[in-house]
Amino acid sequence: MHDLRNPYATHPFSSEPDSVLVRGVNKRSCKKCIGGTAEQMKISAEKRYMAAYREDGWKVLLRVKGTLFQNSWRTVLAVLAVSSIITAAHLYGGKWVIFHDKPHTLTIIPIGFLLVFRSNLSYQRWWDGRGMIGRMVFACRCIGIKTPTYIRGPPQAVQQHTEKVIRIVMAMVVVTRHMVQKRSSGEEEITAPEKSYMAQLRHWELSHYLTRREIDSMKENANVAPPILLNKMLVAAVVHPCGGDSLVRYKWPTAVDDVNKHVEELLSAWQGMMKIVSAPMPFPYAHSLQIFLTVWVFTIPFIMLDEAIDMEWLTVPVCAVIAILLFGINNVGAEIEDPFGNDVNDFDLVGFQMDLHKELSGILGHDPWSVNDPFDDD
Repeated sequence: MHDLRNPYATHPFSSEPDSVLVRGVNKRSCKKCIGGTAEQMKISAEKRYMAAYREDGWKVLLRVKGTLFQNSWRTVLAVLAVSSIITAAHLYGGKWVIFHDKPHTLTIIPIGFLLVFRSNLSYQRWWDGRGMIGRMVFACRCIGIKTPTYIRGPPQAVQQHTEKVIRIVMAMVVVTRHMVQKRSSGEEEITAPEKSYMAQLRHWELSHYLTRREIDSMKENANVAPPILLNKMLVAAVVHPCGGDSLVRYKWPTAVDDVNKHVEELLSAWQGMMKIVSAPMPFPYAHSLQIFLTVWVFTIPFIMLDEAIDMEWLTVPVCAVIAILLFGINNVGAEIEDPFGNDVNDFDLVGFQMDLHKELSGILGHDPWSVNDPFDDD
C-alpha cells in the first residue's frame, strides 16, 4: 500500500517513489523528463503561475523568469563588454571611429524579415500544439462519457468494461506526455542510464493504470512506440462488446464506430505533437538569423560612435537595449517553437493529465486520490 496521498499528483505515490525502481541512480538526473514526482509537480506549478500573469496586474513588470530577459542576459553582457571596449578606445584614442550607417540600414530589413518569420512560425507551432492537446483531452472525455452510455448489460460487467477502457485511455495520456517531453529534451543528449531511468519511471506511472500483464506486453514490444501499443489495446477493449463471449453489448450497431473514432483521434493527437517536436525551424533559417543578428548587433557601437552621431558613453546602454530587443525576440521564438518541454512557458501537460484523471475517475465513481495498489491482473 502507498503510505502517502498527494492531492497534487496525477496518482498517489510514496515519499520515495523512485528509490525501489532506480537503485543507485540520482532521482534528479533527468529532471527534464520525469513524471509523477515532486520535481514534475514543481515544474507544473511554475507553468500554472506563468499562465496566470493577467492576475498580477502591474507586478508582471517585475517578472524576469519566462521573459525575454531570462534567455538574453548573457548576450547582453557580451554586448555591454564589447561596446564599452569600443567606446573607451574611441574616446581615449582620438575619436578614430568613422563608420557609415548604410550597411546596417540595408541589412536590418532581411534580419527583421527573418525575426518576423521565426516569431510567426513559433507561435503557429505553439498554437497547433495547444490544438493537439485539446484534441487529446476531447477524445479522452468523449471515450469516458460514451463508453458507459452506449453499452448495456449487467451493471458490474458495464462497470468493469468502462474501467478497463478508461484505464487504457489514461495510460495513453501518460505515454504521450512522456514521449513528447523526451523528444523535447533532446534524445541525443540523454545518457543510457537516464534512458533506463526514464523507461522505469514510465512503467512506474503506468502501473497505476495498467495490469502487470499489459505492462509486460509493452516491455516485450519495446521496439514499437508505446502509444501505438496502447492504441491497439484500446481498440481491442472498445470492440470487445462486439464479440460473442462479451457480457456487454452496444445499444445499436454503429455505436462502436462512434467510440472508435475518438480512439483514432488520440493516436492522431500524439502524431501531431510528435510532428511539432521533431521538426524545428529549418536550420538554414535559424543559422542565418543567428549569424546576421550577431554581426549586426555587435557592430552597432561603430554606428553610435561615428562623428555624425557620436553618442559617447550613451552608446553602451543604447546597444544593450537593442540587444535585449532583438536577441530577446529571437530567443522567445526559439523557446515556444517546442511547447511540450519543461520551460515555464510550455504547456502544463501534467496539469492536463491531472484534470483528466479526476474527471474520468469521477465517471467511474472513484475517489481520484484514493490510496490503492496498482491494478492487479485481470
